[in-house]
Amino acid sequence: MVPIIRNGETFPSGVLHGSTARDIARLTDAGLTAVIVPPEAHADWLDELAELVVTRRLVIARTTLPAASLDDFAHWSHTALADTAKTVSGPLLDDMTGIVEQVMATADVGRVMVRVFTEAPTRRQTRTA
Repeated sequence: MVPIIRNGETFPSGVLHGSTARDIARLTDAGLTAVIVPPEAHADWLDELAELVVTRRLVIARTTLPAASLDDFAHWSHTALADTAKTVSGPLLDDMTGIVEQVMATADVGRVMVRVFTEAPTRRQTRTA
C-alpha cells in the first residue's frame, strides 16, 4: 500500500501508531485505516486476554455490526463475552466501549460500523479483491 502523507506526517499502510487517546480522532483523516494506541500502563488483564486468544479459549468469529448504536454494541459485546472470566471481560468491555464512544464522539454520530474478531497470531494475509 502506498504511504499516506498528511500535514507532513507519513502513515505507511494507512496505519498511525499513536501515543494518546486523542490519536483515535485521527481516524477521520482520509486514507487512514487504523490508529493503534497502546495503553499508558500495561494491565495484567491484557496478558490473560492474550493467553485466552492464543489458546483459542476466547474466540470471536469475524463479526461486522454495520450500524451499531452504543446500546447495540453493549448488547452484542456482553453476549459475545458471556463465557469469559470477569477479570478479562470487564476491562475488555470497558476498553472496547471506550473506543466506540470515542469514535462516535469524534464523528458526532450515534451509530458506527464495528468490526470485531479474535485470532491467534498468524502469517495469513488478507486478500483484497
